[in-house]
Amino acid sequence: MKSLKHSEWSKYDERLLRAVENGDIDRVTATLKKGAIPTRLDAEGCSALHLAASKGLINSLNVFLGHGVNLHATDASGKTALHLSSGGGHSACVQRLLQVLQASLSLPNNHRKKRPVRQPARNGTLLMSHVHFVKTAPALFQSLLYKT
Repeated sequence: MKSLKHSEWSKYDERLLRAVENGDIDRVTATLKKGAIPTRLDAEGCSALHLAASKGLINSLNVFLGHGVNLHATDASGKTALHLSSGGGHSACVQRLLQVLQASLSLPNNHRKKRPVRQPARNGTLLMSHVHFVKTAPALFQSLLYKT
């Protein structure tokens, strides 16, 4: 039997992407159990994780987080799920991602430092979620959102 390389797209990866697109949480969960990898990029450079984040699909995102997805994984353009959800104005996804990132780093939430916003939304406007997190997020998480 031929071994599947980590980077090869499989039928389960395709099924996972379709399940996310359709909002079918039961199928997302079942497909993950069959070996689909939510960070594997398709031919267009997008993954199921990045699709969920960019479209604000919080239920799919929560399933991925429950399975320990790598939140530092990037799409073909170098953006993480946090970049995509904040760029799309999906504040619930941004809040959940920051919550998981903070818990995974186990660092105190008392180091605050202002950082300039370097990555505005695609249409050139600053989203309210950006403004909120620039004012309240610790510098550590701001550095994940914005390149300085």
